[in-house]
Amino acid sequence: MLYNPQWESKINSYSMDGLITWLEQQPANENYSYFSYTTCLAAQFNATCGREYEVPNPFLFWRWHTFEHKLEYSVASAVPHNYGAALERARAIANK
Repeated sequence: MLYNPQWESKINSYSMDGLITWLEQQPANENYSYFSYTTCLAAQFNATCGREYEVPNPFLFWRWHTFEHKLEYSVASAVPHNYGAALERARAIANK
């Protein structure tokens, strides 16, 4: 089989663009468990970026504009909990 450099693409941007790139590489119809602290979408993306995951506090309204808050509460927590739907939500947020 021929070599394709895209196979080695790495996500090195902890941002909405990085999230979209990562989600494009996930199986669209595969579900993720939002309620698992270690395997939820946000935890998986943080691990891919080499970051330790912490759930952002939803009551700190001055942080609602941050990427962490959007990742957790606008992309990952919304249903359905599959990568394809999360990709659509992330793209919608990025295009605002």
